[in-house]
Amino acid sequence: MTQDPLKAITYSLHDSLMVLAPGGWTSLEIEVRPTAQGLRVAALSTRGEGAKVPKASPNLGIPKEHEAQRLSEAFDELGHLLHHEGKHWHGGTARVRRGPEHTDLELFDGERVVWLSRLMKAERDELLVTDELLDALLGTEKAFAQLQEGLKVEQGARMLELGAYDPKEFVFRWNHADADVRRVCAVDFKPPGLSAFWRSGLACDEGFAWALCSHVVVSLGARGAYRVTGDPVKLCAVLR
Repeated sequence: MTQDPLKAITYSLHDSLMVLAPGGWTSLEIEVRPTAQGLRVAALSTRGEGAKVPKASPNLGIPKEHEAQRLSEAFDELGHLLHHEGKHWHGGTARVRRGPEHTDLELFDGERVVWLSRLMKAERDELLVTDELLDALLGTEKAFAQLQEGLKVEQGARMLELGAYDPKEFVFRWNHADADVRRVCAVDFKPPGLSAFWRSGLACDEGFAWALCSHVVVSLGARGAYRVTGDPVKLCAVLR
């Protein structure tokens, strides 16, 4: 998406915040502290819309402690990148404000703004975790749970490989070569906010890949989802 390392780390920060913050957030304040292991997130608080009555969020299959660790590592990397640019930020307060047209990330040293990065809506629409993705997964979550509850996979059951997950690389690759998978993932249309489906591959936890596949299973009208152990792991739809 970008060759700019500062922009790339801002994208990563935004994805992590979408996972960790309450649904529908518009403003966040993050306390970042220096430690012997580098910068670490100490607290995250929500301001504005979504603070008191957050939107419902789907289960993304991502352990929150893992995502919090990734968020800390992203802030630490950002601190190093800024140092190479001649700016010095050794922790403090980070504020993120999200509006209809853009998101602003500000780093503070006391009351002084050390650095500001702005993501325009078009950039946000191509990120991995978006409001559109959360709405899509939430919309099919109950239906998928019902399918899985009564699923029995007999020997010889018809399967469609949706994608393959490489546990060594932590990468999921969609089977967009299949016409039905390609259609449901809208690869040829690339709808805004749903790049998790139309990207050919993405770095993620296997649980997140499973959550994505759950939506595709329901959209295909399949009987359920099935994990085929191997190298790589194949995530499949059980066809009717």
